[in-house]
Parts: sequence; C-alpha cells; structure tokens
Amino acid sequence: MKQNLGRDLAEVRNLKSEYKKLYEAQRGLNEAYKEVTAENARLKAENGSLRTQIDDLKAEIGKRVQDAVEPLKTEIEALKTRLRGAYEVLTDIVKAVGMMKYDEKSGFKVDKLTKKQDRLIDSVADLGVSRAEKEGFSDLAEDMQKHIGVSPELKKLIGLTERGIER
Repeated sequence: MKQNLGRDLAEVRNLKSEYKKLYEAQRGLNEAYKEVTAENARLKAENGSLRTQIDDLKAEIGKRVQDAVEPLKTEIEALKTRLRGAYEVLTDIVKAVGMMKYDEKSGFKVDKLTKKQDRLIDSVADLGVSRAEKEGFSDLAEDMQKHIGVSPELKKLIGLTERGIER
C-alpha cells in the first residue's frame, strides 16, 4: 500500500507539475489573446481611418477632375459651334457656286460653261457634301445637295459690290 501511495503521490506531483505548465501556458495564451485582440481593434480603427482618407481623396480627385474637365467641355462646345458655323458658310458658298450653273431666275447662271467649269461647279458641291457628311452635318450636306441659292449675308455683300464698294 505504501508503494501504491508513493506511486499515487508521484503521479499527483507529476500531474501538479503538468497542471502548472498548462496553467502557465494558458496564461501566456490569454496574454497573447489580449494582445491580438488589442492589435485587431487598433487595425480596425486604422482601417476605418484609411477608408475615410481614401474616400476623401476620391472626392478631392473627383472634384479636381471635374474642375479640369469643365473648361474643356466649354471649349469643346465653343469649337463645335465654330465648326458648325464654318460648315454653314461652306453650305452658303456651295449653294452660291451652284447658282452659276443651275440658276434660272436670278441672273447668276453663267452661259456656255466649259466642261471643266461645269465639272468644277459640281465637284465643289460634291466636296462640300462629302465633308459635311464626314463631320456629322448631314442636314447641311443634304441642303448643299438639294438646293442652290444666295444666303442673306452673301446678298448683303453682293449689294455692297453692286454699289461700287469693292475690295
């Protein structure tokens, strides 16, 4: 029985030693858990702060882009308007040149055009129509293709030259 008691005592000591080791290990794990939990909370806060900074930067960049784009949009619209105006003048010119071949009422028709002159007049119209179509001004291209005439602005200029005021 003493032998059993000695063995039991040795086993208890062994278990107690094992318990102390496990207890210390658990304390270490608990401490590590606290550190990891604190680090996790710190990283979550940092992540939130970084997300806020990113959102602020996105908004700032968006505003800068918008500020840079606005004048360009305005300039593009102005250039579109000027391009349209140039094509409207081209339309007036093509229609007026067509008067030299096709006019029957206003006295602008040139009698006895040579074949080259005749073809030149039609080629001017074809070129105007082609370029207007290419640039997206199909309404002006159609006007050049179907009509001849002298624009009010050109009539005004013709009036000046008829009164003797020439270049």
